[in-house]
Amino acid sequence: MKSQILISKSVTLLEDENILIIYKKGNVVTCHLEPQLTAILLKLVHNKNTLVSKEDFIASVWEANVFVGQTALRKNIYKLRNLIKNNCLEDELTIVTIPKKGYKLLIAEDKGKMFAIGKKQWTAGLIYISIAAMLLLLFTHGYTVEEDIIIQAPSSEMEISSN
Repeated sequence: MKSQILISKSVTLLEDENILIIYKKGNVVTCHLEPQLTAILLKLVHNKNTLVSKEDFIASVWEANVFVGQTALRKNIYKLRNLIKNNCLEDELTIVTIPKKGYKLLIAEDKGKMFAIGKKQWTAGLIYISIAAMLLLLFTHGYTVEEDIIIQAPSSEMEISSN
């Protein structure tokens, strides 16, 4: 039985045959994938929009062979990114590198641009916005000066005393 996986609105993977079918502007493009490339793509698709660790890829695709897996994973991610770029799929699919951790496949479900932000960036952003709002409130409503500070320029008629 043929296993068809709809990845995005214009990309379908025939898992059993290692074939990627791309529908773009009335054209149909078929790409034959290497089995490892199919396995990596499947792992990303099944975990879409979430981090897949390098260790998880190596364990499932290369049977925990770290020495072969690290280099092969980078090369295959490079191949997948080129496949996405060469078929003008950047508006639908993006593979994001999470440094020293792994990879994430972002899939746009609608025609809008993809926007993904990590939990740490979101939290940091909220903290900065909160601090800015508090400072704005402090300076516009509650900030008062207890003493008037008067700065006077030196007068032109200065007295000079000599002894």
